[in-house]
Amino acid sequence: MEISFVTKYGAVVYKAGDGYITDDGNKIHVTRKVAESGLADALKLAREQFGKGVDIEGGAAFKERIINVAVNHKIDIRFNDARMEKTRAARVKTQERVLSK
Repeated sequence: MEISFVTKYGAVVYKAGDGYITDDGNKIHVTRKVAESGLADALKLAREQFGKGVDIEGGAAFKERIINVAVNHKIDIRFNDARMEKTRAARVKTQERVLSK
């Protein structure tokens, strides 16, 4: 992931396909047009900066997308939202069972 530019406030902006990922130091924001690979990059960046436990803000559809990305890209991350984490963990177990057959 390459830096596109840095804002006058110090936020780092990355180009991610047709969208952008912005790291303001406290949160990582993604635009609607960020594809799955860009969301994976954003999750990896969040894990690197904030550790394994992260908070995800957004609507239900966005949170579902984030869970899918974390599982599909095998990103070692945990969600602080109990419902999201339970869903992520269940999908990881299912994926492991399928792969072990």
